[in-house]
Amino acid sequence: MNLFPQILKARRKELKWTQGRLALWLQQADIELHGVDVVSISRWEMGKTQPSVYKVLKILSILKIELLPFLKSLDVSVDSNIVQTVLQKRYQSFHSMISTANYVHQHQNESSIECFPLLRSANDNQILSGIHNLAMHTKTDTSLLNLVDFYLYQMTNRIHGRKYISSHNGELQGHSLGFFFKDNEFDKYQRKKVDFTKATPYSENKELVYFITSTFSLSMEVTIDNILQDLKYFSDNPSIKRVAALIINPDALEVYKALGYETFKYSDEYKEGDEGGSLELNGRKYNYCVVVIDKLKLLSNKYIIDFIKKMKPVTKRCE
Repeated sequence: MNLFPQILKARRKELKWTQGRLALWLQQADIELHGVDVVSISRWEMGKTQPSVYKVLKILSILKIELLPFLKSLDVSVDSNIVQTVLQKRYQSFHSMISTANYVHQHQNESSIECFPLLRSANDNQILSGIHNLAMHTKTDTSLLNLVDFYLYQMTNRIHGRKYISSHNGELQGHSLGFFFKDNEFDKYQRKKVDFTKATPYSENKELVYFITSTFSLSMEVTIDNILQDLKYFSDNPSIKRVAALIINPDALEVYKALGYETFKYSDEYKEGDEGGSLELNGRKYNYCVVVIDKLKLLSNKYIIDFIKKMKPVTKRCE
């Protein structure tokens, strides 16, 4: 059952607002909601009409309401989920940062995998080596990445991430790392290399891009958990306006485009003799592609909603 009518009315009552005041608030909050009036609010609360899923998410975000309960209440019709199809095909990361560097290949019982914040200490070499090796594999500009004190950035909320550890032997099973950038400054990196030293601390008073730069999983189950935790994180943090991701795998790029991501930039053209070069555009090869999407557009995609409803995490949330 669609929960939007109940959620909207409950939040209005909690704020002790009239329908007129709520309508005025939404009009002033976003130009796309300029046409909202008392009649709109009344019909929404009675379940007679409803705006698009994208606009509902925008309204809930403005009112600082958690998005996942609404998304899980939706009925979506998906014959074949492209995200699950690619995962079953590759058993690798949703974000396609493909590398075996610093990972141990062995079967793990998923119940024996634990999730932790990305870094436990400033000398967490297990994960730091994996991040740098992945950056080298994808030909990311490591000269700027090397200037980043990851532990300091984690403590000051400039990065966000997690890692998955086997409780049997302590081996790394997966990780995810993203940087925060100011939304109004990120687009300049279409024409220049991304300067990770310019990452900004997370704040509820900022509009941010969350740029996923390094992620990997040894199993499909860990990958699913990673995706679900990312989606939960996006839905819980209204300051994140856009999501960007660095990709090197053609199958993953196809999925991202089907989900509505737009091409932000390609790497420098691939040179013969280098590793990588798996992405092609107009007959030219590239090591990676950066894609970007409006966060609410991502969360309102039918494949993402279907994924959220059907998939179950294998670990407890570790943020």
